[in-house]
Amino acid sequence: MPTQEERLTALEQAQAKFGEAVNDLNHHVTILIGVASREEWDIRELKGSFRAIDGRMGSLEGRMGSLEGRFETQEKKLDQVLLLLNMFTPKPE
Repeated sequence: MPTQEERLTALEQAQAKFGEAVNDLNHHVTILIGVASREEWDIRELKGSFRAIDGRMGSLEGRMGSLEGRFETQEKKLDQVLLLLNMFTPKPE
């Protein structure tokens, strides 16, 4: 059976190993917190960019709708012009 001194020495060695392990763990947790903070910042930046893109897309949709209406108007006018041309153009016999 180990003596009191041997047991105390073993305990001190184990405590030193655990202390190193805890320091390593703290180091890695600190790194992960830094990485997570950076990822959070990046996500916020992406959300802001997506909001800006969404606003631009809404504006673009409005413009496209306006253009679509104008094209429909022009198409109707061209149909009327073609109808008039067909009415006044002599047909070959």
